[in-house]
Amino acid sequence: MDDTITHLSKVIQQYFFRNKGIADTISKLSSSIDKVTRSIVKAATHCGCIEFYAKKQPSLTPGEATNMMQGELCSRCREKIEQCIGESFFYLISLCIAMGSDPQKILQDQVEQMKILGKFNLR
Repeated sequence: MDDTITHLSKVIQQYFFRNKGIADTISKLSSSIDKVTRSIVKAATHCGCIEFYAKKQPSLTPGEATNMMQGELCSRCREKIEQCIGESFFYLISLCIAMGSDPQKILQDQVEQMKILGKFNLR
């Protein structure tokens, strides 16, 4: 994955000409994340391939997770959601570049923080 993020950053720097302003990039990032959310909701409400349920979350042990979702995404919904997530990656890395930050270093720092804090890494 390290090479992929670095490569994607270089490609974005080379070919990203539109919406280079920070305000445009922030706006596009926000819009793309909204599309991810909407695509997931549509998978449940329009397609029906997944269902959401809500209940009190159990106490989890490290490495255990619950997603409160039943079913599996159909190929059409999965493709749409992954396309929207890819667009969000694009704008998130564009934002990093515009801010002069290295997305690879940011990810590495997050991994280190998670290793150090372990189960106390509350988010």
